[in-house]
Amino acid sequence: MIDVVIARYNEEISWLNEGVMRSQTHIHKNFRIFFYNKGGDFNGPKFHHYESLENIGRESHTYLTHITKNYNSLADKTIFLQGRPFDHCNDNFDNFINAVVENNFDFLPLGPQYGDYKPYRRLGVFSKTRVADPIEHKGLDVQGAMKMVMGKAVEVPKELFFVAGAQFACSKETLMIHSKSFYEKVLALHLKAPYGLQMQLPYSLERMWPYIFQYEDVYYKNPSL
Repeated sequence: MIDVVIARYNEEISWLNEGVMRSQTHIHKNFRIFFYNKGGDFNGPKFHHYESLENIGRESHTYLTHITKNYNSLADKTIFLQGRPFDHCNDNFDNFINAVVENNFDFLPLGPQYGDYKPYRRLGVFSKTRVADPIEHKGLDVQGAMKMVMGKAVEVPKELFFVAGAQFACSKETLMIHSKSFYEKVLALHLKAPYGLQMQLPYSLERMWPYIFQYEDVYYKNPSL
């Protein structure tokens, strides 16, 4: 079973009806779509699950809401997408969906991939960001966020490798690396963290997902985790 989590604000989502998930690739009609809406009124198609959420915490709040609510009934594979998933992946969306269907994996990022989805390498797939002062997001306190999420004792690496866009697929086993209480804690941080870190948290998590899910090619092997 494959679930798709859509974190929407006000994006136009006709692609769910007309695009790869509905017509161009026949197998995808069997996906269960969990649609979380943080924007205005929605009169779109019926999905397996529809829920209106408060407009806080960007996509990370939505993803964590889904994981915590469905922790005991997670699908074999779950795809996490924004309302318009195409902006950060060039023309690779179809390939990504097919790779999810056809392959076994732990963590599979959606980005400007090259080739045939064999095990990723940093070159050409992952961006490198400095933890202390991310070049692409000045002032982002990734170190502070990592300590909030993973514990004060965590040894934070100087550089992280991530795929821009915060979109990926995970196996059930990978999602269950962490306990439900871990995800509940991170979800609560979207409301309870100091204001500056709270506002930055989704952007930091975008850079942290491969580490949270211990993706083997970029995961910082930290014995304290």
